[in-house]
Formats: sequence, structure tokens, C-alpha cells
Amino acid sequence: MSNFLNKFTNKEYNDMDKLDCPEDKTEILEIDDSENIEEHEDIQVKEITDTKTTLKTTNTKDEVYIKDEEKIKKRKKTIMICSVCFVAVLGLSMFGYYKINQVRVPNFIADKTLEEVQVWAAKNKIEMEYTSEFSEKIDNNHVIEQSNNKGSNIQKGSHMEFVISKGADPDEHIEIPDFMKMDLVEIEEWKKKNKAVNVSINKEYNEEVKKSNTISFLFKTEGIDASNYRRKDKINIIISLGEETYEKNIEVPDFKGKTQRDVDQWAKDNEIVIEYIEVADNKIASGSIISQDAAPRSKVAKKDVIKITMSRGLIVYMPDFSGLNETQSQIMANAENVNINVLSYYSNDVQASHFLSQSLPVGTEVAGEMTVLIFSLGKPYINNFDGDNVYTMVQAIDAMNSQGANLTYEIRDVDSSEKKGTIITSNYKACFVNIGTHIVIESSKGI
Repeated sequence: MSNFLNKFTNKEYNDMDKLDCPEDKTEILEIDDSENIEEHEDIQVKEITDTKTTLKTTNTKDEVYIKDEEKIKKRKKTIMICSVCFVAVLGLSMFGYYKINQVRVPNFIADKTLEEVQVWAAKNKIEMEYTSEFSEKIDNNHVIEQSNNKGSNIQKGSHMEFVISKGADPDEHIEIPDFMKMDLVEIEEWKKKNKAVNVSINKEYNEEVKKSNTISFLFKTEGIDASNYRRKDKINIIISLGEETYEKNIEVPDFKGKTQRDVDQWAKDNEIVIEYIEVADNKIASGSIISQDAAPRSKVAKKDVIKITMSRGLIVYMPDFSGLNETQSQIMANAENVNINVLSYYSNDVQASHFLSQSLPVGTEVAGEMTVLIFSLGKPYINNFDGDNVYTMVQAIDAMNSQGANLTYEIRDVDSSEKKGTIITSNYKACFVNIGTHIVIESSKGI
């Protein structure tokens, strides 16, 4: 151990001190011998100077180290702040992107059609799929169900499913009520409740059926009635609008002095009903208008009735045609300006061609009216129809009856070699008979 220590001289020891403890050199110098103090003064000063330099150098290094450490801290702080800001901005961006790409789901059920859903899905980039099913509650082509609830959010590009109504089942049987006992409101409620889309309701004016009541109904599908009616079958129901009323917007002209033809044309053009009252007038020509109950320039409506007083010409009184024959009566009618229509009827009492009656009494004021004159045909005459077909005699009897003969007959089938239907005999033939006579005809049965 001592040998090891002896290797170290004082100079070598001092050198080690310089290496390890430079800050203590002053103290080491101060404990040297006083004899060498002068010698060591310069060394001390030099050492002190060196120490100061060393200290100064050391302080500078520490200051640099401290400054670097502060820069590092500031840099770390800056990096940390920037990182936090970046993460915040990134988070906000991602959140904003997420929110921007979300869509709030509305309520489609019962309110929206398939087409409206498709438009919404395309606008918001939503992939949609749908299935269809019958429904009595939801109208045809409207949404029954949706996979995402109302008010929820859905990401664009997501998938959404729907169930679409096909309406009520068209093949379902529906009980038919008595439409004739129902009014319009009741029928429409029944139609809506049963989804009877093929029931058509038409309306028309009707003076006899009360407004809103049923006039008639008809099954339009062949082979369908109340017992087998299905929703898809057609029914046509006609509802009354009551009596038609029109606005009084047609101005009435002054017809005085005009002809019946003028009035009739105006009435036709404006759908007005005209009632004529004819009176004799020696001053106003026949067929000319004397007066009207609707004042000129007043307003009337379509279908209104206007009464027109019209002249029938000179006053003429019905002459007496009794005692005259047909030819004589025609001469008198022309002379008196009277229109006559001659008819002939059978009579038991008055000979043929003699006057029987006239339709207007003698002395009646007439102007243009048709007067019917009836002359006698005498008694009915029955020809001999033996050998003729039975229907020949029947037709002759019917013709006489059309002119007042009032004959009756019966046909009796008898055995005969004559052709079937041939007249064998009758109880009256080739003679006059009274009005109302009964005739018996015997007809062959044939072989």
C-alpha cells in the first residue's frame, strides 16, 4: 500500500487536484510554507486568475445550458399547445363533417307518397329500399312503416327501408247497403270507410227527388250484384241536386206587334217556356202579339214561363151545321171562316151522310179553332163471309168498331172437310145490324 502511495510525488498530487477539484486550488496554495510565499505569489495570482477564468467559463456554460433548457421547455410548451390546437381543430372538423353529413329523419308514415320519399332520399344521398303490402288504414302509394324513427339522425350514404301501401285489397268482398235509403253524406262516409274507390258518384238535377238523396245506382261490372260485390267492382250512383235554379240574367224584349214565330225563336234560343193566350181581335191580325206578362227589358231566368196574349183575328161565331150534309157543311164553314174536321160514325137512328153533332156549340166565339163535325154512317152492314178465312171477317168487324159500331164476336170451331180456318157460316151475313150486335162465326177445324 505504502509503495503504491510513494509513487505519487507532491507535483503529481497537485496535478490530480487540478483535474478533480480546480475550485479548491487557492486553499491548497495558502497552506504552503511561508518561505516560498513570494515564489508562490505569482503562482497564486495566476492561479486565481485562472480560477476566475475557469469560473467565468463555467458560469457561461451553465448560462448556456440554462438558456437551452428554457428554450427546450418553451419549445415543448409550444409543441404541446400546437398539438392541442391541432387535435381540437381536427376534432371540431371531424365533428363538423359528421354533423354536416347527418340528416334528420322526418315522419313519412301516412303523410308521404313513395315518390316524395324517393325525392327526399336522392336529395340527401340515402339508399332506400321498399316493400309493398295491402292496407285499409293507409292510402295507396303512401308509407306504412319506416326503419328509422321520426326525429332521429341518419348519416348520408346510409341505408333506410320503407313499407309502402298498395291500398285496400281489391278482391275483398264488401257488404252493399241500401243506397236508395241513403243521402250523399252517408254514401261518401261508407265509400271512405270501405275504401270503395271504384264507386263513382254523379249528380244531376231532379225535380222529384230531394236534394242529396239517391236517384238510382247501378252495378257497372258484368255479373256483379250485392251478393258478390268486391272492392274492385264498379258502381255508379246518381245523387239529386234538387230542382235546378238559374240566374235571372236574360232580358225580355218587347214582343208587341211581333208574330208568334218571332216569339218562338227567341224562346228557343234562351230556353224560355211560352204560354199563349189567344183572343179574338178585329183590329190585330191573327197570330200577332197583343201583350206579355213579363215587362220589356225585365230580367228572367232559363226555364221561366212567360205568358203571351196573341190575336186570333176577327171575332167569329160558330154556325149551326145541323140539317146539313157533309158537302153543305164544308161550304158553310168556308163562308164563315171556320175550320172544320169531318168524322163519320155509325148510328142506329140517323141515316147515312146526315149530321150527328158538332164539337163547339152554336154561337161560340171562335178564331182559328178546329171544329169537329160528325156525320152518320147509318147502321153497320155485315157482308157474307162464307168461304173466306175467319180473320177476314174479324178484321172487318174491328174496322167498323173503330167508327163506333161496338160489335162483339165469337169463333166456334166445327168439323168440316174445308180447310182449317175457313168460315162455314155466321149468324149475321149480308144484312144491317144494330150497334152493339153479337156475331157468332163458325170456323172449320180442318180434316
